[in-house]
Amino acid sequence: MDRKTRFLTAQFQLDTLRREAEQERQRTQKLLEDHTALQEDHALLAHRAAHDPLTGLANRAHFQAVAEQTLQRGQALPVGLLFLDLDGFKAVNDTLGHDAGDDLLRQVGARLRAEVRREDLVARPGGDEFTVLLPALRDPQDARAIGLKLLQALSQPFTVQGQSVAISASVGAAVAPQDGLAFAELQRRADEAMYRVKHSGRNGVQTA
Repeated sequence: MDRKTRFLTAQFQLDTLRREAEQERQRTQKLLEDHTALQEDHALLAHRAAHDPLTGLANRAHFQAVAEQTLQRGQALPVGLLFLDLDGFKAVNDTLGHDAGDDLLRQVGARLRAEVRREDLVARPGGDEFTVLLPALRDPQDARAIGLKLLQALSQPFTVQGQSVAISASVGAAVAPQDGLAFAELQRRADEAMYRVKHSGRNGVQTA
């Protein structure tokens, strides 16, 4: 009888340990799942904080941060900065509507990204404006050459809501160190060059 009692007691303790081990395994699994979900949420929030929600390109703040870090490091010189403003975008919005305009901006962003190098950064600061950071250029003149390449890519018609849409862009280019070493200075010079294109007939590239 004592032997049976000891056996039943041992069996009960073993079953209890097994249940506790399973409960602990489930708790550990739940903690791991929660941790993974938290990491994914943090990554999503970080991505949203740094990217334009419409095009998925870098936003103004992220572009500026990367540009400033690139300029401060120095070894990426010469660094080009392109400022693109679409020509005729308002007409697309006015005739086809804002949804069509949004679709066109997404297509423009994708086309620009496909034309630059992997290390280059394309951003949409807002509206119909785009900026491109070009680190470690072989020659300062390459910034203008890349600007012309982007214009050529945009010259191909876009299909928006079943309609063929043709647009162009005015592009200003500035290059560090010759046009300045501060991000604000390069941005100002590229912006001024872009407006000279606007005033001289659009659809072109000018350097600072």
